[in-house]
Amino acid sequence: MKNFSFNRFLRIARWTEQSSRREYLTVLVIMTAAFLVVFIASLSFAESLTVEQSVRQLKYAAQSCTLAFFIYYCISGSWIFSNMATRQQSITFKMLPGSDLEKFLVRMVYTVVVWMFIGLLAFTLADILRIIISLLAGATWVQSSWPLFPQAPETRWRLFVNDCSLTFCGPHPLLVMGMMFIQSVYILGGTLFNRHKQLFTTISVFVIVTVLIVVAYNNEDMLSNIRAMFTHKTRLLAALGALMLMTITNYILSYALFVRKQVVNNKLLSL
Repeated sequence: MKNFSFNRFLRIARWTEQSSRREYLTVLVIMTAAFLVVFIASLSFAESLTVEQSVRQLKYAAQSCTLAFFIYYCISGSWIFSNMATRQQSITFKMLPGSDLEKFLVRMVYTVVVWMFIGLLAFTLADILRIIISLLAGATWVQSSWPLFPQAPETRWRLFVNDCSLTFCGPHPLLVMGMMFIQSVYILGGTLFNRHKQLFTTISVFVIVTVLIVVAYNNEDMLSNIRAMFTHKTRLLAALGALMLMTITNYILSYALFVRKQVVNNKLLSL
C-alpha cells in the first residue's frame, strides 16, 4: 500500500467530518456565546452615546474578541486527537483503511483549518446577533466589527509602496506565525500527553516562556547588540523564519509520536 493516496485521504476526511459534526456544532455554539458575552460586556447600547463613543466601545470589543480568538485557536491544537479519547475510538480510527500519514494529515487539516473556520464563523454569528441587539436597543450608531478584527494597531501590518500609499493592511505576519507556532506546540502536547492535554501543555508552555524571559533578561546586552547590528526588516524575517522552522519541527515530531501511539496506553506520555 502506498504511504499516501489522495482517494483514501478524502475517504478518511469524509468519515472525520461525519463523525465530528456534534463536536463542531458544540464548539460553534460555545464560541458564539463567548464572543457575544464579550460584545455585551464591552458595549453600551444607550441612545445617548455619540458616534465617537460608540466607535471607541466597538474597537475595545473587537480587541477583546481578537484575544479570545487567539487563545481559542492556540489551545485547539490539543484537540487534534480528540477522536481517540476512548479505547473504542482509538481502535476505530486506527482500523480505518489508510496509512498513518493520511490519518495524521486529515487530523492536521481538521485542527489547523476547520477550527479556524469555526472560530471565524462563531465571531460572524456573534457580530450579527450584536447588531440585532443594538438595533433593538435603539442604538444610534451600528457597524459590523469585522473591519476591526484584529483591531489592536500593534497587531496590524501596513505595506506601503514608494509613494507612501497604503497597498495592504491586515494581520501582522509575525502575529499570524506566532499563533501558528503556539498552536503547533499544543498539537505536539495533544499528541504527547494522553491525559489532561491542555493543562500539561499550558504548564509546559509557561515553564518554557519563563526560562526564555530569564535568559533574555540575563543577556540584555547581547540583544541590544543584535538590534544595533541588524535592521528591523532583517530581524522580522529572521523571527518569521525561526517560527516557521519550529512550527514545522513540531508537526514532524507530532507525526512521529502519532505513528507510535498505542490503542491502549495508560501512561501519561505517548513514549
